Amino acid sequence: MTGPERGWTVFCQEEAAADLHAMPRPLFEDVLDYFVRFAAEAGDAVDVGAPPPGSPLDATGLRYELCVPGRRVLVEYLVVHDIREFRVTAVLWLG
Repeated sequence: MTGPERGWTVFCQEEAAADLHAMPRPLFEDVLDYFVRFAAEAGDAVDVGAPPPGSPLDATGLRYELCVPGRRVLVEYLVVHDIREFRVTAVLWLG
């Protein structure tokens, strides 16, 4: 018998995390809340064979970029299927 499959996660690489922590606190919290919802919703999409949100940055379907809805924040991320992770590689915000 196997246990339930774990959900998808969002992991921010060091530079992306530093950019997040440089944001004003309300924006930082909004983006973190978005990442929580994003992990669940984008993970569900990938699980059924649909692409995750955003625009593909390569032909492999592993690199994407998106704008955080309602915020002037651009995020680049990788889809890491084997560990069910969205790895944020860059965050750009216009403050």
